[in-house]
Amino acid sequence: MKDDSTLAGQESLTPVKPGNRLGSTILSFETVTSTNTVAKDLARAGAEEGTVVLADRQTQGKGRQARSWSSPPKRGLWFSYVLRPQFPVQWLGLIPLLTASSVASAIEDSTGLMPNLKWPNDVLVRGKKVCGILAESEFRAQTLSFLVVGVGLNVNQIAGDFPQELRQRATSLRIEAGSVTRREILLDSIMAQIDKDYRRFAASGIEETSANWTRRCPDIGKMCEILEDGKSTHGLFESLDKFGRLILRLADGTLKTIASADVNRVFPMGSPGNPTHGPDLPKESYPLQQFKTKTAS
Repeated sequence: MKDDSTLAGQESLTPVKPGNRLGSTILSFETVTSTNTVAKDLARAGAEEGTVVLADRQTQGKGRQARSWSSPPKRGLWFSYVLRPQFPVQWLGLIPLLTASSVASAIEDSTGLMPNLKWPNDVLVRGKKVCGILAESEFRAQTLSFLVVGVGLNVNQIAGDFPQELRQRATSLRIEAGSVTRREILLDSIMAQIDKDYRRFAASGIEETSANWTRRCPDIGKMCEILEDGKSTHGLFESLDKFGRLILRLADGTLKTIASADVNRVFPMGSPGNPTHGPDLPKESYPLQQFKTKTAS
């Protein structure tokens, strides 16, 4: 891409760095309903692995659990990519973690900011969300046909670009770094990083992906409130399992494995709800000494 203005415009095919599987073909649109929707339609029509759908604006941008995603024009990076994985379907849950870790690495390299990761799919800067990941798979006759991974990254928004209800929870690279980021340069960096990490993942397995993600997650080892299907559960964020699922240690010491939920709250050290706080914990939270070491059968 020659300059930032080319990020929008008429549909086009744009080559990126030679040798990259991801982004060898980019379809760029001025406006779409959502890049995931377009990418899924293309995948059903036979689009090859690595095809990227990029939009300057989404009218129905979406996140996990049917949440909407604010996508103002010429401010962020809104794109989706197509995968046709050959690895076991149990590994699919690791792809959003891999993507988040890759995006965080590219942000750090491009801006000097130090992003953290929040399970399962958020990239945070100074505690506020700067990027979300949405992965959607489709099966035919019980066989995985394709996986589409959507990325929404807030790049050059100012505070007034966010809806009022999001301003305490969302941020942009511009707000945090204090300067404008060239979107086309950042896009190339992100796609190169995802491509490298995905190749390594497909070739050598899952351990490195989990380790890279874990290094950027400050919530592991802390008391958390997990919202799962509308139900609140408190426990200690023990770790991830090898498939990227959250392992929560409950008050009776059993380990609960959670595939899809939200980490709603993380209790700071020394606060009510944190294991180090002492005897005046709220009833639904538990001091560390109460945590036994047994595993649910």
